[in-house]
Amino acid sequence: MDRRRMLQAMTAIPGLAAALPVAEASPSQPLPLPPPKKPKPSWTVHLRELAGAPGWEGRLTAQQVQQFIDEHELEPDTLLFALLPMAADYAVAPLSGFRVGAVAQGSSGGLYLGANMEFVGMPMSATMHAEQAAVAHAWSHGEEAITQLAVTAAPCGFCRQFLYELASADSLQVRLPGRPATTLRQLLPAAFGPRDLGVQGALLASTMRSLQLEPAAAGDDLAQAALAEAARSYAPYTGNFAGVALQTGSGRVFTGRLAENAAYNPVLSPLHMAVSALRMARLGFMEVRRVVLVETHSRAAGPGQAREAALLLEAMGAGRLTVLQARLQG
Repeated sequence: MDRRRMLQAMTAIPGLAAALPVAEASPSQPLPLPPPKKPKPSWTVHLRELAGAPGWEGRLTAQQVQQFIDEHELEPDTLLFALLPMAADYAVAPLSGFRVGAVAQGSSGGLYLGANMEFVGMPMSATMHAEQAAVAHAWSHGEEAITQLAVTAAPCGFCRQFLYELASADSLQVRLPGRPATTLRQLLPAAFGPRDLGVQGALLASTMRSLQLEPAAAGDDLAQAALAEAARSYAPYTGNFAGVALQTGSGRVFTGRLAENAAYNPVLSPLHMAVSALRMARLGFMEVRRVVLVETHSRAAGPGQAREAALLLEAMGAGRLTVLQARLQG
């Protein structure tokens, strides 16, 4: 039996015709194909796109970190170390030419970049280290602990002492490219810290102070921003609670607060912290128009932060400095 007669016989059977497959569309009218999927960019390209986007200021929130890792199926360490050269790009090193980048991970899971900054016309002691910058960046966004810190080069003794002031110092992991993870305690044996001087608090976990500004500055928004930073500063050794707010010509405001240290020398000034934030926004020193420093009077601190702030601003070629006194309440 030929094919045609066989099909005729099959369709004569009741119910069978309905079960037969429907004929396909004619070759002249092919079924439409689904639109092609847009290829997903490589994770390195995606990371560069994030860093180049408007509003990028050198940090990834915990949610952004997790989304990025999940989307590209990465190990967390891969992202951490990939951010290091990006952090080093923010360095300002006219004296040494040695650019250092650091990435701090806060207890929230967020990642914060930092870089070293040197200032022509200032003593070498005015240098801000990358580790300080990364920790300050995390602190400014509300982190209360640092779980790990990645650096392009091994932390110097100055930075190890600075990091030992952190509340998380005993558990802090220090990460270097191509080397096994180590702890801060391994890098700083027999350490001297806050508890040796009877201080129970710690950097990033300090108590917010109640400060009152002189009445004449009540309507000054920049002064109020500096006051808020002073209230959050860490000054258990001198009581010189200090904060800075600087304003650019475009009206943007960047702030910083004092961070003292048990060894006294690796202190982070409020102006350094504010200038580091300015740098993370890709803005230059010359864009600063006005700076307000608010601090409490302290016999132990002598002239406080004003003298160093004035010298640093002069070296930067930045705007004028206003110094205001605040009073500690309670």
